[in-house]
Amino acid sequence: MSAPRILTLTVLAALAAALPLQAQDQDAAAAQAAMAAAATPGPVHAFLADKAGEWTVTTTMWPAPGAEPVVSTMTSKSEMVLGGRYLKEEFAGEVFGMPFAGIGYTGYDNTTGTITATWIDNMSTATMVMTGKYAQAGDPMEVAGKMIDPASGGEVFMRSVSVWKNHDQGHVDYYAVVGGQGEVKTMAMDYQRVR
Repeated sequence: MSAPRILTLTVLAALAAALPLQAQDQDAAAAQAAMAAAATPGPVHAFLADKAGEWTVTTTMWPAPGAEPVVSTMTSKSEMVLGGRYLKEEFAGEVFGMPFAGIGYTGYDNTTGTITATWIDNMSTATMVMTGKYAQAGDPMEVAGKMIDPASGGEVFMRSVSVWKNHDQGHVDYYAVVGGQGEVKTMAMDYQRVR
């Protein structure tokens, strides 16, 4: 076999070996770009970040359908955590004359367009998780989930709708479906920024 032919075959073999590596490099670069896009805070995270601060929250609760509402005033301190990816909210106040403390996290998943809100407090050992699709920063934010009613052991469907009127004011309505009953409003929260 002549030297030029050997050289040509060697070059072709090297190119053939390099093509899968090049494809792997392109796949790795695309995967890396997708991971970066998924991890980078965007417009919805900026919208959540606008909720950081200290708030006075007037809470109106309806213990049962048609019952007189119970109104209380609480405080809320919110901050963005983990590099601006999640809004952490800490509540303090009183509910039915008892000390109340709760912590919530709200995040937005760039890959699915989904809001996830979690909640824990000192009046339960359950973790409440609610999710919902979210298309546009600034739109009303609706999330829903289920919890177990400790009294009956039955499942309770929960839903909340948050509307932020401006930088300093917000309103959240909570609804529940218990058993065969229709959806009823259980709580309303009015946020007023302190700082």
